[in-house]
Amino acid sequence: MGINPFIPKATTTIENVISAYLGSLESRGASSHYHISRVLTKAMQHFGKDTNASEISPAMVCDFLGSIYSRGSEAMADRAHSILKACFNHSIKSPYNYRTKAFAVNGITSNPLDMVPADRKASSHVCNRFLTKEELSSFLVRLENDSEHPASKILRLCVLIGSRLIESASLKVSSYNPETKVLKWETTKTGVPHQICVNDYIHSLMMEWIKGKEQNDFIFPSMKNSMLHTSVDTVQKYFDRLGFKDCTSRDACRRTFKVWIQSCAVSKELADRLQNHSDRSVSSRHYDRHFMCEDGMKEMQNAFDRWVSFLNSLSKFSMVA
Repeated sequence: MGINPFIPKATTTIENVISAYLGSLESRGASSHYHISRVLTKAMQHFGKDTNASEISPAMVCDFLGSIYSRGSEAMADRAHSILKACFNHSIKSPYNYRTKAFAVNGITSNPLDMVPADRKASSHVCNRFLTKEELSSFLVRLENDSEHPASKILRLCVLIGSRLIESASLKVSSYNPETKVLKWETTKTGVPHQICVNDYIHSLMMEWIKGKEQNDFIFPSMKNSMLHTSVDTVQKYFDRLGFKDCTSRDACRRTFKVWIQSCAVSKELADRLQNHSDRSVSSRHYDRHFMCEDGMKEMQNAFDRWVSFLNSLSKFSMVA
């Protein structure tokens, strides 16, 4: 069988390969788009944007990864390895994807990363970063002191409810029901709808943020175009300026939430439910149904009450409205 005839052929420079992969990520709203684009841009500069992608050898890849590793960034080098491997795999497989006509780059038949071993020791530490109590306190103070910036609002919501960045950034006014205090997402990373019931403090913030907006308006509109929501790139750049070493916005919000909320007498099962972690087991589905009832919603509110109290205890700036 040949390559999907409905997909137009494209040139195979490394610039084309990277652009196609980033386009694929952006089209599905991947929250990692900003971080991945930074790594791939550096790789493209290293290889030369007009270099034929099929000519990228394992030795050239090693040279690029070695330049990162030699700076003492073992975890970052391993992360770059994973990103490059995914990028080349996309180029190899996308021409055969009958479900889409976009982002295909033909001509790549082998992945140079297959010959370059991953650093398993470094990768075991990649997901361990979260904010200490002192860092979390500093983070909250900085967000409080710049409370009108849309990126600050989004990060504040993320650390309060443990949500994914893109899912908070893209919220519309219609996503929140003030009467029931239910925040709902029709689509999520897990592919299923998700809803949580917030406490009085988070409710007060939501009411402040949706005030004067129409149902179809974004809660956190872009400062340049109110018809768009504040982009994940904007939030990531804002977070980077805060200066937390070796830390991403995901570490500071979602992972930190998961680590510390369990110190507030909140069970792992409830924390997973609040964060919409993907677990489609039979027991999980029954647990999901529990949270659709009144008692389940009250249990969520109580968890958020304990979480907000914990955050208040860390900072001299009270989070109580």
